[in-house]
Amino acid sequence: MKLFLPLALASIPFAFFGGLITVDASFYKKILGFLLLIPIARFLFFGNMKFDETKKPHLGMAIIIGAAIGFLSGLIGIGGGIILSPVLLLLRWANMKESAAISAIFIFVNSVAGLTGQLTRECTLQQICIYM
Repeated sequence: MKLFLPLALASIPFAFFGGLITVDASFYKKILGFLLLIPIARFLFFGNMKFDETKKPHLGMAIIIGAAIGFLSGLIGIGGGIILSPVLLLLRWANMKESAAISAIFIFVNSVAGLTGQLTRECTLQQICIYM
């Protein structure tokens, strides 16, 4: 919970705001492709790292990472676990089991926040069209 809370509290509003934004299909593919390079890099270049010893997370860095992942998650409609897990492991803030547990909850809260943003955008656009 000590690691999850700063990540989630920063990510939830940013996932909502990311969900409010409509992204062009070609830009969407570029963002998604770039984000999928993070786990690939982790497996290719850091596959032999031992993740048994963890370090204490830096609160400010956790908030920045949570906000960034939240915004990108809401923007492209993913939960963010595919980004968060490798980051937690590479920074050694969590071992593999902890990373999986944190990511599962993180995916849920980000998905709800991003979906809420998307639904809000759709309702607002429909209301604007009705009044015109």
